[in-house]
Amino acid sequence: MAVKIPQDVRERQLRELAEADGYTFAGWVDGYKNNKSKVAVDCPSHGRWDVELKSFVLYDSRCSACKGKRLVSRFDREQQIADVAVVNGWLYEGVIGDFIGVFSKIRLTCPVHGEWTTTINSIVNNKRGCGGCGINKRSMTRTVDKDVRERQIRTIAKKGGYSFVRFEREYEGVFSNVIIRCPVHGEWSVSLDNFINQGTGCVACGIISRAASRRIPQYEREMRINKIAIEHGYSFMGWVDKYKNCDSRMVMECVVHGKWETTPDGLEGGNRCPGCAQYGYSTGKSGVLYALFSRCGQFVKIGISNSPDRRHRELKHRTPFDFTIHRQLHCEDGSIPPILEKQFHDAFPSAGLSGFDGATEWRLWHDDVNIWFDLLGG
Repeated sequence: MAVKIPQDVRERQLRELAEADGYTFAGWVDGYKNNKSKVAVDCPSHGRWDVELKSFVLYDSRCSACKGKRLVSRFDREQQIADVAVVNGWLYEGVIGDFIGVFSKIRLTCPVHGEWTTTINSIVNNKRGCGGCGINKRSMTRTVDKDVRERQIRTIAKKGGYSFVRFEREYEGVFSNVIIRCPVHGEWSVSLDNFINQGTGCVACGIISRAASRRIPQYEREMRINKIAIEHGYSFMGWVDKYKNCDSRMVMECVVHGKWETTPDGLEGGNRCPGCAQYGYSTGKSGVLYALFSRCGQFVKIGISNSPDRRHRELKHRTPFDFTIHRQLHCEDGSIPPILEKQFHDAFPSAGLSGFDGATEWRLWHDDVNIWFDLLGG
């Protein structure tokens, strides 16, 4: 049976959610009873409106006049920023200070002009980017003398270890292509915009660099494989063909289910014996109810496992943010953890995460999680 969350906890949650979107929690319409209680919220632009508690907390129901602007979790917001950064060739470094919604300060790095700080609102809503790139793009829309442009190209080429050869055809401003020479792989053609603003370099160097990062010496790779094998009771039997990189096929052996094939990348990412995996959680074995706490302090994952150490290692590879093991409750009767897990999931609001292993088990953090584990003896 779901446990009613105390009124002071609910009100603290409502204030935080409201403030994150620029609203103010104004109290209860007819008192607090349950998830269907009506909440009064003030919008600075459109005044007060009433909304059901469940709708406001779980379904992000907001002021209709604001056209449905909703709270975006830190995880979703940072994923959004990272996506924008990848498209533009930047590196997202993280939030500076406290996360306060779209007005949070963030740090990014441009491969050409280096590090700069801005706000989430500027990147996501106002579509602003690197100031240096903006200056270059504006300058490229103006007529720039050919000799001035050549000096700019030579300077950037020298920084990358390249040399400027010539314009591929007649110089026509932003639409021109240039020939650049790599000391290793020779000449290639690239547009002015890509070379100056996007930091585009030698394609062959890029391929080799990426391949090198995926290949480590065979003896080092096998040491890492054997370390994981020993931890899980497996044996590394060898390579299917010759070892090339992290995508090479190899043979592992489980003492219970025999041999299976995988790759180093798969093994280090959490792939284990398929025979062991197919059984999932067993109520016939002792089990553990666990709580994982996100580094950002907003989320808690409530889950169960017969082998918590293995499960936590898998989640470390498959969860897109850091977490710590917060609480654990060991039960000799394996039928108890699933019952407790469902009660937790029913009592605490979902974090609304998706797209990765175990995403639906993440809840919004409440101090009551600690109280529950204290009462249960975990």
